[in-house]
Amino acid sequence: MMKKNKFLIFLTIAGIMLNLTSCMNDYKMTWSGENAFNTETVRGIFGKAIWFNGENAFITGPAPVTFENEMTVAVWVRCDEWEGGDRGIVGNISFLSDRGFLIYYNGYANQLKFQLNIDNIVEILSVAPPLAGTWHLLAGTYNGSELCFYVDGRLRSKKEVSGKIINDNNSVVAGRFYNDLNDRYFRGALDEIMILDRALSLDELQKMCAEAGVEPLEPLPSNVCGEKTGGFPSSLYVRTAETTPPDDWFKNIRSYVWDDIPEVLTMDEANKIAAGYADIGINVIFPEHYRYLFAGPDDGVSWFNSPPIDLYISNMKVLVSACHRNNIKVVGHLTACCVLDTYFRNHPDQAMIDLRSGEPAYFRRYGTYMMCPNNPDFKKEYLNRVEMVVRETGYDGLMVDETEWLPAEWSICGCEHCRRLFKEQTGYDIPDYRDSLVFGNYESPVFRAWLRFRIETMGNFLSEIRGVLDNIKKDMLFTGCYCEALSPFVASYYGMDLEDMCRGHNVSFFECEPANPWSFRYAVAEASYYRAFGPSFYLGYSISPSQQFYNWAFAKTCGLHIWMFPQINIVFPLLWEKKWEKVFIDDGLLCNTAILFSSPSKNYLREAYETVNEYQGWAQALLENHIPFETVIASKLGTTDLGKYSTLILPDVTCLSDNEINKIIDYVHDGGYVVATGRTSHYDETGNQRAEPGLATLFNDDQGKGKAVYMEEMPGLRYFVPRIGGGRIGEGGVWKDNRNEAMRDLIIETATARQPDPVIKTTNIDPEIVLMPYYHASGEYKGISVHLLNCLETRNDGIMMIPEDMAFEYTAYPSPYDYIEDDGKMKIAVRSEDVSQAYLISPDFEEVLTLDFTVKDGYCEVTVPGLGRYEIIYLVTGKKDLISDIMKGGAVTKEFPAIVPFPGVDDSTSVQKETQAGVI
Repeated sequence: MMKKNKFLIFLTIAGIMLNLTSCMNDYKMTWSGENAFNTETVRGIFGKAIWFNGENAFITGPAPVTFENEMTVAVWVRCDEWEGGDRGIVGNISFLSDRGFLIYYNGYANQLKFQLNIDNIVEILSVAPPLAGTWHLLAGTYNGSELCFYVDGRLRSKKEVSGKIINDNNSVVAGRFYNDLNDRYFRGALDEIMILDRALSLDELQKMCAEAGVEPLEPLPSNVCGEKTGGFPSSLYVRTAETTPPDDWFKNIRSYVWDDIPEVLTMDEANKIAAGYADIGINVIFPEHYRYLFAGPDDGVSWFNSPPIDLYISNMKVLVSACHRNNIKVVGHLTACCVLDTYFRNHPDQAMIDLRSGEPAYFRRYGTYMMCPNNPDFKKEYLNRVEMVVRETGYDGLMVDETEWLPAEWSICGCEHCRRLFKEQTGYDIPDYRDSLVFGNYESPVFRAWLRFRIETMGNFLSEIRGVLDNIKKDMLFTGCYCEALSPFVASYYGMDLEDMCRGHNVSFFECEPANPWSFRYAVAEASYYRAFGPSFYLGYSISPSQQFYNWAFAKTCGLHIWMFPQINIVFPLLWEKKWEKVFIDDGLLCNTAILFSSPSKNYLREAYETVNEYQGWAQALLENHIPFETVIASKLGTTDLGKYSTLILPDVTCLSDNEINKIIDYVHDGGYVVATGRTSHYDETGNQRAEPGLATLFNDDQGKGKAVYMEEMPGLRYFVPRIGGGRIGEGGVWKDNRNEAMRDLIIETATARQPDPVIKTTNIDPEIVLMPYYHASGEYKGISVHLLNCLETRNDGIMMIPEDMAFEYTAYPSPYDYIEDDGKMKIAVRSEDVSQAYLISPDFEEVLTLDFTVKDGYCEVTVPGLGRYEIIYLVTGKKDLISDIMKGGAVTKEFPAIVPFPGVDDSTSVQKETQAGVI
């Protein structure tokens, strides 16, 4: 039995009446059918429940609910589908004040959120949503020192915080937010809503699950598994070679986020921490939670806590000094347009303005006001502050986030400066937001000009920041986080476009969500897009050591720098990468196939998702068939050497400029091979439809020395795999693989029609093994490195899925030879006659293998003896042997060794899963 509470509200269904009654200490409250709007009754977890239609259904209570020191809000939820924007589930927070509590679904991030106002600071916990269509117990608690969010009797997220709960005397609303806002209604059923003035314990929540017949999930794996290795295989802890690091540090980054910075950082403490980072191979540090340049002494703890500028600079000077003493570079991490209360109160005229209300833009999730980068006063203040911080701290680079229009709406920004600049640049006035003939109408040139203006504004701002950095010191690293760079939604609503941002950035940043082996196809194709702009960071969120290992291995396979975020309280050891660091310096992908991508095709058309998915389908088909490819950006055709590609694929590249079209025609006339699909070249670079496709003459007339093929159908649409699972890591994802294999065969046959001598040939390499070959060049060393990532066993009977509990462990690495019949062998043949030695290195074991190889007919063929989680086959093609020099004469073997396991972690990569239809 639960303890007695001051007030306890239960929602049950009795016939048509809704009976929500609180009792305890004479506190009584009743919700009747008069307080339910457009709801229906359905079968619940206990008896009957309320079903909400997602359009206009909700229930509300007649009396306010307030707390002071502790609270619990819990509810049984059966969501029809986790989709759309914000969806209110239960709470009493008003958008006008952000006081009170709320459980809601944030569709933009695909996260469930528990929000509570503590001492006038909005605290938010986020978790990935559980499987739709089944009942789950959600519970948010606060006990005065910890904020916790539970799903099905399992602690999924928590934060240490203290203070008084701040209320707004609002009644509780279920099925939508407290405010009646469009598109914020929940679709699904709710039962047994519980609101208490104390924090329920884990035992109590698990008893509720047991009483409902829902088995509570086991706790998350411990942060520390294995006393000596911190939960990682001991093979990662290797003695590093004493080699000279590369001159270009952009090519040799092993980074980590230093986020636990005290209020005052002492030199002794900083030296000790920096030395510890250096000891495990880290050479670049990003200070986190120090993002706000304009934090004042009266600003409380915020989403990205920052002290006043004097203390900020003082602490960063100490941190940078300690890191430099340990040969670690430091890249400062700042926000662009977000400011806290103090700065906004002093400069309200610099804020972004929402066209809908005429009021300053406020981003509730971060608790910040948004300043407009087109405002000359804000721009001057910001750039001056950046210059001061970088000069005084000694930063080696800068990472600037939130260069976006927030909240993510087309209505931001309508300030006088945006109005003036938009008129000057386009000749148009910003129209009334209520004018549906413009806003949301991609056929309107005014709307497309508005989208382009917003994108270019953010790109211009980044370019100006880059100019400040270049004036301080050349070759400073400049980057900024970008999630879902292929998403038309992000470009349209946030005003973010990777191509435009990279006018300022010299290193891009791939924030991958979800980051898991089940989504490897989509993520590899997306990684190719990021690499098209040069060096790139990769952030994949992890909650266990083996997940960190997968994300690191994925980054290395795709030629990216890992950006390790400290979600778990242990640091990934980068010693193995440090030992072999020169092997990871690639000189480009070994390939002769390119896929063209046009940013305007993503940004300015209503059907842009078809373009993105067609690109994905072609990329994924090539990936599964181990045909290496690079992504080429249409606007860069003038500076791209197309001659190195025998095939150029144009998957529904709808928007192309006249110059880009001419470059493609010249490529074909010079002997190149083009394959185009769908609506390729039907529009110009601004989204204006052409009278006829720009490449029509190429397909119908003289093609010179080359060949151009056009397919009206889009086979990639019928073969691509979407992201599987939701949230940052991914959970609850089940996807039936019903792709059209005839479309795959068509893609491969067409793409390779003019490639009699491919750069690489494979035998018995499974489609779920990621294979990436790179040219290698580092000083006097030359070679070819072939990376292999094991993503086998991510499906069950044709169904790709993610374990619902989200805590997948990358510990099941079935041998590829279990899938090969008739004693076949895995073989890789690379087009090269210069190979003098072949090696296999892997973080899965300590040994180095030498491989037998044959050179015949222009190819070097090696037999792959095995594959654990991740490995590199290195072929020496230069006069000097890099592997031998790193080993300094150490022993090698020809026998494939045993895989060193993750200590203390069960083999839990099972794809069996409970669904409404039973166990799959």
